[in-house]
Amino acid sequence: MVVGSPEEAERITPRVVENVRRSALTGADEAEAYDQLSLMGVSAEHIAKRTGRTRTEVRDALKAMKSTAGDPTWPTDAPSRKH
Repeated sequence: MVVGSPEEAERITPRVVENVRRSALTGADEAEAYDQLSLMGVSAEHIAKRTGRTRTEVRDALKAMKSTAGDPTWPTDAPSRKH
């Protein structure tokens, strides 16, 4: 787990947004990216606004990360939802 500064969050947020929009990230990868941003102080609302996801989708992904923390059965190859 990496926790950075607000400045680092601002620096990596565009990369996360680009990856979510361009790449076929797995659901787990996308949730992990949201979790990292959240740990840096970025709100679920801001993540949703920047990625084009709904607040509910982002919040659900963050909840899933918390409930599966350290779970080796967390699916890493599940496809993410595309809009």
